[in-house]
Amino acid sequence: MAPASTFVPSRSAHGPFLPYSGPTSPPAHPRQTDLLHLVAAGHTNAQIARRLGLSEGTVRPHLENIYERLQVSSRTAAVTRAFPDLAAI
Repeated sequence: MAPASTFVPSRSAHGPFLPYSGPTSPPAHPRQTDLLHLVAAGHTNAQIARRLGLSEGTVRPHLENIYERLQVSSRTAAVTRAFPDLAAI
């Protein structure tokens, strides 16, 4: 029987795989969702790193994983795709 969702490899230290439910799904990992909310609020990578207690070098791979998962290539596109209700405001 085929799995209900496809798995996308993640380079995150928080788990080897993220379930993929489609391009409009927000990131599955809570840390990535927190990070994307901070991106949506306009924070820089350095600000996000300080708020989440991470290094700036850890924020970048999280963002890359989010971009890959959402099939986008920018912060703005990631926020628009993950939170379509915010884009309408």
